[in-house]
Amino acid sequence: MMGRAGRVPSLSDVPQLGVGATPDGYNRLVVASDAVLFNHAGAGHQVKINKSAAGDTASLLFQTGFGGRAELGTAGSDDFTFKVSADGSSWAEALRIEAATGRVTAPVSGWREMLTGPRTYYVDPLLGSDTRDGQTTGQGAFATLDRAVTEVAHVDGSGHPVTVQLADGVYDLGAVPVGIMAPLGGGGIEIIGNVTNPNAVTVTSSGAAMELVTGRLKLHGVRLETSGTKPTLRVLSGGVLEVDQVTFGTAGGHIDLVGGRLDGGGSYAIDGGAAYHLRLSQGAVLGGGVQALTLSNTPNFTTAFAICTMAGQADFSGHSFAGTATGRRFDVATQGVIQSGGIVLPGDTAGSVQSGGIYV
Repeated sequence: MMGRAGRVPSLSDVPQLGVGATPDGYNRLVVASDAVLFNHAGAGHQVKINKSAAGDTASLLFQTGFGGRAELGTAGSDDFTFKVSADGSSWAEALRIEAATGRVTAPVSGWREMLTGPRTYYVDPLLGSDTRDGQTTGQGAFATLDRAVTEVAHVDGSGHPVTVQLADGVYDLGAVPVGIMAPLGGGGIEIIGNVTNPNAVTVTSSGAAMELVTGRLKLHGVRLETSGTKPTLRVLSGGVLEVDQVTFGTAGGHIDLVGGRLDGGGSYAIDGGAAYHLRLSQGAVLGGGVQALTLSNTPNFTTAFAICTMAGQADFSGHSFAGTATGRRFDVATQGVIQSGGIVLPGDTAGSVQSGGIYV
């Protein structure tokens, strides 16, 4: 409607407005057009999207057929994020810029953040969420161990250690092992549970529980067990493992080193049986060192306490054992070597040396 002298009347507090389309109660401003121009009146121009609180959303949403495909803005926090979706329901965060620090992370692109100091990721199965950044306790923590070690693999440690701190609770990993890789650039990874009561942090699985793929892992203050035939820990050729204040419960096997290395240090316990406690193959090494092992509940090892085969080498010098076990003490074959260091290994049956094996 034209006003006097052909002028358009001033519009103020209009409940809805549609340009080439019909607005509704949610989309109260609707424009259907080939393009929209916001021009400057003076030197510049700003488009502002304001929200009430940090936990609200201020973003631009790009759609296909009215289904979300990309979003950029501050959604759920004041961090600026870029997200994409193929179906409008499952979203992947491609880029995040932290409001407090300006730190840029790219969780799914393979672009690694370079650390400038030690980093700790927290995991809490009761209070945490895998949508958080895991860098604070409680509700800021991750909910799963898998999410935490995935985040570790995405950073460049630059020589700085990365710690995964587990809250008390049960971590059921299911049938698929959690693959662990130390951060690129060195520094190693340390997974810590409850060092005064390892049984308060139980990692369980129906398959292999944890698999160290590469780098150095220190494992402290956890209980490990499996319900199937797989081991609680598997160390591949690029991995070096150290355990301290760890309890091994009933499992298919306890530690399986396939070309990896286990370094002695600290103390740990066994209170459940398995096919074996240690199995070393394909050039795997148990390094000498001070390692105190306490056995309770008389665990039974159905194959042998220690198995060395295919050039696996175990040096028990400096180790000590308290408590008793049943089963064969060792089984060594095919260029496997066990250096006992004069120590009698746990078990109630003599060990066996098969073709090509050496026991000293």
